Amino acid sequence: MKLIGLITAVFFLIPVASLAAVDVKLRIEGPDQNFVSSPLVLPESCSAVESGTSTPRVFSGDKAICALEQARADDLISAYQVTDWVFGYSLDAINYATNTPDWSQTWTIRINNIAAQTGIDGASLQSGDVLLLAYGPWPLEPLNLRLATSTSALNQPVEMSTEVWNDTNKQFENFYATSTFWINGEKIESASGTTGWTPAATGTVEAWVEAPGKARSDKKILEIIEATASSSDSGPGNDATGTPPVESAGSNNMAGGGGTIIVHQTIDTAKAVKYLLAGQLSDGSIGGDRIVSDWAALALAAVAADSDAREKLKNYLLADDPGAKTTDYERRAMALMALGVDPYSAAGKNYIEKIVSAFDGNQLGDSLYFNDDIFGIFPLFSAGYSNADAVIAKTISFILASRQADGSWGGVDLTAAAIQALAQAKNRGGLEPELETNINEALLKAKNYLKSAQQNTGQIGSNSMSTSWSIQAINALGESPFGWEKNYHNPNDFLRSQQQSDGGMEETTAADNIRLWSTAYAITASTDKTWSGILNTFPRPVIVVNAAGGLNNASSSADTTQDIASTSLPEATLKADETGSTTAIIVQAEAAFPAAPEQARAKEQRKVNAIDKKVKGVKISNYAGPINEKPDNIADLKSTSSNLTEAKNIPDSNAYLSEKPNRNYAKFIFFFSSVIALTLGLYLIMHKRISRK
Repeated sequence: MKLIGLITAVFFLIPVASLAAVDVKLRIEGPDQNFVSSPLVLPESCSAVESGTSTPRVFSGDKAICALEQARADDLISAYQVTDWVFGYSLDAINYATNTPDWSQTWTIRINNIAAQTGIDGASLQSGDVLLLAYGPWPLEPLNLRLATSTSALNQPVEMSTEVWNDTNKQFENFYATSTFWINGEKIESASGTTGWTPAATGTVEAWVEAPGKARSDKKILEIIEATASSSDSGPGNDATGTPPVESAGSNNMAGGGGTIIVHQTIDTAKAVKYLLAGQLSDGSIGGDRIVSDWAALALAAVAADSDAREKLKNYLLADDPGAKTTDYERRAMALMALGVDPYSAAGKNYIEKIVSAFDGNQLGDSLYFNDDIFGIFPLFSAGYSNADAVIAKTISFILASRQADGSWGGVDLTAAAIQALAQAKNRGGLEPELETNINEALLKAKNYLKSAQQNTGQIGSNSMSTSWSIQAINALGESPFGWEKNYHNPNDFLRSQQQSDGGMEETTAADNIRLWSTAYAITASTDKTWSGILNTFPRPVIVVNAAGGLNNASSSADTTQDIASTSLPEATLKADETGSTTAIIVQAEAAFPAAPEQARAKEQRKVNAIDKKVKGVKISNYAGPINEKPDNIADLKSTSSNLTEAKNIPDSNAYLSEKPNRNYAKFIFFFSSVIALTLGLYLIMHKRISRK
C-alpha cells in the first residue's frame, strides 16, 4: 500500500511541476509593420486547428505554437494558420500576411534570434526566451538598432547604427548597407547602415531600423531631456543611493495594453572621469596604488581624457616597479601601450620579453592558473604577434582547455576576460580550422554562461566590476549591452544605478581605492571598447643576418621593418618562431653564404636553432647538433646583435634539414632492398634443395 501511495503521489506531483509559468516575449514582424511586441505567459499546453480541418490537436511542453495561440486569445492577433507537413507544422499566415505559393515570402521562426530547426509545433520555449515570427524572404536575419546612448540632451546629435544577426557565429555584427531608420514616425534613409539624429523636443521617442531582406529590429526607447547644467546632476541614477532605470506610467510600447516605459540609462562618463582624476596624487599615480593606476591608464586612454593627467600617470608607470608576477608585467604592458609607450623599450624595460620568457612551450606563467594566459594575449597581439606564433596558438589552446563544463572560467570576471581574448584571436584570422571551431564553440558557451549570471537588475556577476568586464565581453562578441535585457533592464542600467552623485562608482562608504578601481572599469565599459581596441600597436623588432655575415638590429618602426623584408633582403626567409621569442629572425637564402663541410654545417645549424629559441633560461628542446655538444641552456643568447655575433655565415637551416631526411630515406630503401634480396635468395636455395629430393 505504501508503494501504491508513493506512485500515486508522484503521478499527481509531476503535472503540477510542469505547469510552472513560462514568461516569454513574443515579437511578430509583418511585411510592413510590427504586429506584436509583448510579454506572454505561455500555457503549458494548448489546442490548435490545422488549416483545412476542424479537429483541434493538443500540444504540450511549452511549444511555440502555444505562444501564437495565446496571442490570438489575448487579441494581440486576429488569426493565424498552420499546416501539418508530417515532419512538422509550418506557419502559413498571421492576420493578412500569407505565405506566397512559391515560398519566396514566408513566415520564419526564430528563438533568441536563432532559426528554429523544427516546425512551430516542435520548438520549445523557456522563461526569458524571445520568440520572433517574421515575414519575408528566407532566412530573414534579424536586425538590431544600436544607440550610442539611451538618454540624450535636447539638440544634441544621437548616433545610431544597424547590426545584423550572423547565423554562423550566432551574434550581431555591424551592417554597412542600405537601412531605413524610423524615429517616432520620422523616416531616415541611410546607405551605410548608420545615421545621426538631432532631437528637437524633449520626451520619449521610439526608434527602430529595417532593411531589405532582413527582419525588422525591435523598438528601442530614447529619452530626450533638457540640456541644462543640472540635468546630469539630478538625473536618474546619480543620487547618493543609486536608482534603477526610470519607470513612467503609460504604454510600454507593446501591443495589448498598458504598462511602463523603461528609460535605459548609461553612466555619466564625464563625471566619472572627473572623479577618477580627483584621485590622482602628486607622483602621478591614481590613489597611490599601482594596480588601480594600471587600470586607470586604460580608462583615461579610452576616453582621451586630460593629456596632462595622462602624461603624469605615464611617467609614474614608467618609473614604478609593477611587481614580479607574469600578470604584473601583462597588466603594466597593457597600461603603457594604451598610453602610447613602446613595450619593447619602456624606460629600458622590455615587458614583452618578460611575458614571453614565462612561456613554457604550452602556456604562460604558472600552469596552475589561466588568468596569466588570458591577459598575455592582449599585449602580445598588439606587439606584433599573430596566431601563427606558437606562444599565441599554444596559449589559446591552454585557455580553451581550462574552461569548465558550464562554459565558464570559474566565474564571471575571468569568463568575460576570456571572451575578449578568444574573440580577438578569432578576429585576427589565420587560425587552424580545428582551433577556430573550438573557439567559436567556447565563445557561444561562455556567452550563455554570462546570460545565466545576469540578474533582473541587469547586473552580471556580483558587483559593478564584474558587470563592467561583462559589457566589454558583450562588445567583443559584436553585440550591444542594450540588447542584453532581463526584466527590461540591461547591464548599463545597473552601472548607472551604482554611480553616485560625486561621479564615482559603488557606495560612498566603500574604500576610496575600491571606488577608484571600479570607476576605472566603468569608464572603459562606457566607451563600448574592448581592451584590444584601446591598446596602441607596436611592431616586433627584427634582427637581420646579412650576406656579409653580420647582424643588423632593425628599427622598431613598421615602415623600416617592411623595407627590410621587402627590399633589403628580397630572398629572405622569415624563420618560424617555436617558443615565442621577442625578435623575428630573418636569415638570407643559402646562396648568399659560402659552402661549408658537413660537420661545420651541423655546428652552424645548432647556432641557428639556438637563435630561434633565444628565450632566456628556457631549456633547448629541439636540437639538431651533436648530442654531446648540446648546451645546457640559452640564457646567454639575448635579442641584441652583440650577443648574436656567433651567428655569422649561418647556412640556411631549411636546406640542411631537408638533406638529413633524404639521407635517412635512402638508407631505409637500401636496407629494405637488401632484406628482400636476402630473403629471395634463401627461398631459391631451399626450393632447389627440395626439388632435388
